Amino acid sequence: MKYFWLIVGLCGILGGCKPEVKPKPKGFLALSFPPPHYRTLAHCQYAFKVNTITRAVQPFDERPCFLNIEYPQLKGTIYLTYEPVEGNLKELLEDAQKLPLKHTIKADEIIGDQYE
Repeated sequence: MKYFWLIVGLCGILGGCKPEVKPKPKGFLALSFPPPHYRTLAHCQYAFKVNTITRAVQPFDERPCFLNIEYPQLKGTIYLTYEPVEGNLKELLEDAQKLPLKHTIKADEIIGDQYE
């Protein structure tokens, strides 16, 4: 009986050893984008360079100087708004602050700060 427990103990010690568990290495995204080529986009009172993979879309229900720059391959959109400042700077600043606050219901966190 004495040897029985010795054999069980040795089997437990030898059988209980497992290889050391190592964490997996960090993965890296393998993103491949086409090389950038730019074109000049002139709209209303401004002009700038955009990538050729973009598409400029005029929103139907917005003011004439509003523009959406769409990246179809990336499924993203940049929304551009332009308003001339003609003595109405205070109203434009208030409007610019109210616009993101409309989206606080959908967003995780939008902190409303006003910068001048």
